Amino acid sequence: MLLMAGSAHAQSTPPASTPDAIAFDIAVRTPPEFSPLRDLVEKHLELQRYRAVTDLDETELARLMALAEQDVRHMVGTLGYFSPVIRITREEALRPVIAISITPGPATTISNTRISFAGDIAHSPDPAVAAQKALFKTTGSYPMGSALPKTPGTAPKRKPCVSW
Repeated sequence: MLLMAGSAHAQSTPPASTPDAIAFDIAVRTPPEFSPLRDLVEKHLELQRYRAVTDLDETELARLMALAEQDVRHMVGTLGYFSPVIRITREEALRPVIAISITPGPATTISNTRISFAGDIAHSPDPAVAAQKALFKTTGSYPMGSALPKTPGTAPKRKPCVSW
């Protein structure tokens, strides 16, 4: 006969996040007209995941701050700002504050567009394919001199895909 000793295991839930369980605060600062950029960085910054790690030493925090600069640069670039000035500093307070100051710089503008096709679509005699190519060429590019869209996934990048 096999006897199994067991004990009731209570489902443990992680403790609620309290202000004391936060290792550091993050302050993202941008010029007022770039509040959508600030919101994007605050929401998607990889550094946010480490706020609850309370046993970070100085070396690890410095490494995370360096990685945050790359993360911010990438996010700012997705909005068409490829030469931002990013400054990340540590400010002492009751709890350390990682301050991220972003000056986006000039928006990249469209100087030229060229759309070409390769493969079967390039040489298809099908009128429907020709119509799709024409639609893509008319709705799939931006006017010269215009800025890249400031919201990811905006037209015209998505418009041609609707007809596919």
